[in-house]
Amino acid sequence: MTGTNQVTTFSDIFKNSFMKLLPTTVDPWTLVLTMLLALAVGIGIFLVYRKCFLGVVYDHAFNLSLVIMTVAFGILFRLKGGDKTYVLVVNYDTSMELEEEIRRALGNYKTKLRSKIVKNGITEMTVEVYLKVENVNLTNQLSVLEGVHDVTLVQYRGNYEL
Repeated sequence: MTGTNQVTTFSDIFKNSFMKLLPTTVDPWTLVLTMLLALAVGIGIFLVYRKCFLGVVYDHAFNLSLVIMTVAFGILFRLKGGDKTYVLVVNYDTSMELEEEIRRALGNYKTKLRSKIVKNGITEMTVEVYLKVENVNLTNQLSVLEGVHDVTLVQYRGNYEL
């Protein structure tokens, strides 16, 4: 507590941008399963390290820290797993005004332009979009814009194969 009777919260300690990375709710079973899986992997690392380095170079404290780090990374990886990457492909009439409308509609999302092709008055823009939840409203919002021909949203899983 501070001298003015204000309570310092966890949110005050960390910036809001950091807090947005964490999910608002966590499924207890998912968390328990993640911890057990990470613990099993950590114990495996522990046993391999002990078997391979038992002798002069073996350090028990380092070996335990490997287990703890594995569990911590497993939990953090699971908690951070809320964002899903999608590839958004928009075909539209080539127009600066229309492109600005599309960019404004994408302004609420974290995006990364992947490609833009202009051919015969038609533009195809491919954008990576990071969504915390599946949001089909994004495609509906873009498809109703005057001059937009097609909108495709595909989940990206590390490569561009379908």
